Amino acid sequence: MKIEDSNYRLRIEKIHEKAKEFINKEGLDYLIMGHTHEPVGDDGKLFDCGDMIDSLTYVIIENGKPRLEKMPGGD
Repeated sequence: MKIEDSNYRLRIEKIHEKAKEFINKEGLDYLIMGHTHEPVGDDGKLFDCGDMIDSLTYVIIENGKPRLEKMPGGD
């Protein structure tokens, strides 16, 4: 089900770019978002939950710190 359309990828990159700008503008510790189906969580500030269809990823918050996790079988 993964979408391989290059225009789709560009739109997702733009969404993540705008989200990072929002984090910086608002001085947030982190931002958790979803609905793009593209998991992100490597910079410690922006977390996109991904989905439970293709990537099988989700976000856990422990002791005030979020992290991106992957279920077994995710690509």
